[in-house]
Amino acid sequence: MCNRTNDQQNAASGRKIRVVLVDDFKAFRDFAAGALSAEAEIEVVAQAASGREGIEAVCAHMPDLVVLDIGLPDLCGIDVAHVVRKSAPQTRIVFLTQMSTPEVIAAAMETGAMAYVVKQNAHSDFLRAVRAALAGEQFVSNTLD
Repeated sequence: MCNRTNDQQNAASGRKIRVVLVDDFKAFRDFAAGALSAEAEIEVVAQAASGREGIEAVCAHMPDLVVLDIGLPDLCGIDVAHVVRKSAPQTRIVFLTQMSTPEVIAAAMETGAMAYVVKQNAHSDFLRAVRAALAGEQFVSNTLD
């Protein structure tokens, strides 16, 4: 389990919304970081390229939101989400991934994730999904071509 940190207490006191990005593909981390950084109320506090690094970053920063890929090199993003849910239950989860089968989407959302964005729809859906998750609403990208 993660320990509560000053970072989490700062977020609760009206500071910026803190986000951790977990994706092994740097171009998508850069895309997500750029999109989120354009939002005045959001701060990307850490980025990770693997599931284990992502869990460490979540424990270190106790973010308000974690953006997770599913296809990570060491741990599946769905497994990471389960750890996040247990270790940092207040952290909202948004999946940003290439996988779009109904079974994978269902498994991801069953982790307690608030949103699921297919990378092919990221330009139109990512910020909408983040806003929905932060508002406590679910969002799932249209997966039909």
